[in-house]
Amino acid sequence: MVAGTFHATAIKNGSVQNASVGNYVLALYAKARKLGDARKLFGVLPVQDVRGWTILLSSFARDGPCGMVLDLFRAMVIEGVCPNHFTLLSVLKCCSGLNELKLGKGVHGWIIRNQIHVDAVLANSVLDVYAKCGDVVVAERMPSKDVASWNTIIDGLMQNGLERSALELLYKMKEIGPVFNEVTFSVALGLASILSLLDVGRQVHGIVIRLGINSNEFIRTSLIDMYCKCGETEKASIPLMFMSTENSEIAYTDAYACSSLVSGYVKNGNYENAFEVFNTMVQKCMKVDKFTITSIISASANLCYGKIHAYILKVGYYLDVHLSSSLIDMYSKCGSLDDALSVFKQSQDSNVVLWTSLIFSFALHARGKEAVRLVECMINEEIIPHEITIVGILTAYSHAGLLEEGREYYA
Repeated sequence: MVAGTFHATAIKNGSVQNASVGNYVLALYAKARKLGDARKLFGVLPVQDVRGWTILLSSFARDGPCGMVLDLFRAMVIEGVCPNHFTLLSVLKCCSGLNELKLGKGVHGWIIRNQIHVDAVLANSVLDVYAKCGDVVVAERMPSKDVASWNTIIDGLMQNGLERSALELLYKMKEIGPVFNEVTFSVALGLASILSLLDVGRQVHGIVIRLGINSNEFIRTSLIDMYCKCGETEKASIPLMFMSTENSEIAYTDAYACSSLVSGYVKNGNYENAFEVFNTMVQKCMKVDKFTITSIISASANLCYGKIHAYILKVGYYLDVHLSSSLIDMYSKCGSLDDALSVFKQSQDSNVVLWTSLIFSFALHARGKEAVRLVECMINEEIIPHEITIVGILTAYSHAGLLEEGREYYA
C-alpha cells in the first residue's frame, strides 16, 4: 500500500525519473514482497544502475524463484553494469540453491578476473557453491578457512551424502581448526542424527550445556532431532526443559523445537506424546506450520482422531495437495470414507495424487463399485494416471468383482 501510494505520487510530480527516488520506490516494492510490481517499475526506470539491479536481484533471491535471479544477473552483465558485493552474494546464494556449479564457477572466475576484493562473507559464499554443488575437492583446497568455511565444507559433504567424510573433517577441525561455534555444534548433531551416533550426540549435548549455549534455537532443535532419530524419544524433550525456570518442567515456548518434537514422536510411533505437545502448542497460540500439521495428521490416522481437520479449517490453512492427501489417508485409515470424499471435494487441487488416494481408500475398504465409479470420473476429467494409480485402479476392479473390465483397462 505504501509503495503504491508513494509510486503514484512520484509519477505525478515527476520525481520517479530521478535515479535515487526510482530506486527508493523499487526498494519499497521489494520490502513489501511485490516482486511483479518491482520488476515492472525497474523496466521503465530511466537509469538502471547497480543499486537498482541489486535491489531487484536481492528481492528475488529472498522471495522469488532463484532461476529469475540468474536470468537477471546475466542481463545485468550484458548491459555492462558491474555487480557489487551484495549482487554477487545474491547470485551465489541462488547458484548454491539450484546446484548451478557451472554458473557458480563463472561468477567465481569473474570475481578473480576483475580483481574484486574478497572479504570473508564473499569467500564463504563462493565456498558454499562448491560445497553444496558437490565439488568438495575445490572447496577443501581453498586457503584461509575460518569457522564459517569449515562449517560450509562439512555441511556440503553432508548434503552430498558423504557423511563419513564430513565426520572425519569435523574431527580434523577439532584438532587443527578454529573453535567450534553454534553452527558447528548444530552440524555435528545433524551428523549424529544421520549416522545414528547416539554417543557422539550425547557428547555434543554435554559440551553445549557446559558452554551454556544449549538454549540456542538451532542447537535445541538439532538435539531434539538427534534423540528422535536415534530412537531415544524419552530424552527428546530434555532440551526443552532447560528453557524452563524449573528443570522438572517442560517449557513449550519454541515453535520450531516443538514442531521437531512432534515430528520425532510421530516417526517413532509415540502418537499420544505427539498430541500432547501439539495440543500445548495450540493452547499457547504458537505458530503451527504445515510440516507439523502433516505430521499430526499421520498420528491422527493411527489414533482415529479427527479433530485435527477442524483445527486446519479454523486456522484457515489452504487445503493443498499435500494436506488434502494426508487428510484423505487419515480418514481412510479410520474407515471414514465419506469424510475422505468430503476432503477431496473441498480441495482446489484435485490432481492425480488426490484421485489415487481416494481410489485406494475405497478399494481397500471393499467398496469396489464406488472405487470403479471414481476411476470413471477421473478418466472423464482427463486425469492421466501414473503407476501407483494403475495399481489402485486394478485393486478397485478386483474388489468390485470386475476382473474382466480390469484386464481390459490394463490392456
